[in-house]
Amino acid sequence: PTPDTPRVVSEIPKAETPKVDMKQTDSKEEKAEALEETLSTVLKNMGLEDEVGLERIDGEVVDSFPEELAFPSESSGMTEEFAAALSRIAPVINQTGGEIHIAGHTDNIPVSASSPYISNWDLSAARATAVLHHMIDQDGTDPTRMVIQGYGDSRPIASNDTPEGRSKNRRVAITIEMVESNNPAGANDGSATSPEQNDGAAVGD
Repeated sequence: PTPDTPRVVSEIPKAETPKVDMKQTDSKEEKAEALEETLSTVLKNMGLEDEVGLERIDGEVVDSFPEELAFPSESSGMTEEFAAALSRIAPVINQTGGEIHIAGHTDNIPVSASSPYISNWDLSAARATAVLHHMIDQDGTDPTRMVIQGYGDSRPIASNDTPEGRSKNRRVAITIEMVESNNPAGANDGSATSPEQNDGAAVGD
């Protein structure tokens, strides 16, 4: 479909989950490269490669979903398309080990008076929480790997002075951290900290 043509979930072709080609002896960077390649294939198969951001930073892979794809305005209820995409992406992520950080971001426009959320901090955290619950409840992701973050408008990637910039800032990012000893079942390698130790779990750290 063209950018002006609404996509429906039924148009996303069904496919088996591809295997991430990594070995326990691989470095974190090598594992991140393998995960990035597999996620790129999944996104292309869904026709979302131009809508979803995907990048590798050393031993991490970041998947970034724009609000237009993921959530209705001022809502933490996921769109059907986003839920379908997550159900294709999460089984790939589940083949890795290490923490999974889910971060919600907004632009700098305050939520409306009628919004159920008291602020953009609240909205961004609620969206991250919605993604976490979907991955755990629907896709079987290990909850001990999960960290949620709600940043509000505090970490923009574009200027909030234009509609285009604000659109880029409204997003949910999933960051997958690789570990040297990969545990396919999703168990931590012992290096992950508890929520009390990890200040990244706090909203808007």
